Amino acid sequence: MNTSRKEISDLALAAYLCVSGHKLTATPNTSHGNRAIFVFEETPKIETDILGFYNRHGKVEPLAFAEMQRHLKGLTH
Repeated sequence: MNTSRKEISDLALAAYLCVSGHKLTATPNTSHGNRAIFVFEETPKIETDILGFYNRHGKVEPLAFAEMQRHLKGLTH
């Protein structure tokens, strides 16, 4: 089964997507220099959530977001 992937290099956006319920499908890949690439399953909702994040319309629980950022950052080291 071939599923589409969405690659994200923004740590804050990746944390937001995880807390919003999107599935991280691969651990961060740092083969692109020193930037980590987070891979998510492509869904119809992911683009809407990405736009919501950048347009400051996204809402998630703040402590869950901060915890997820720390967790994802730990995966990159």
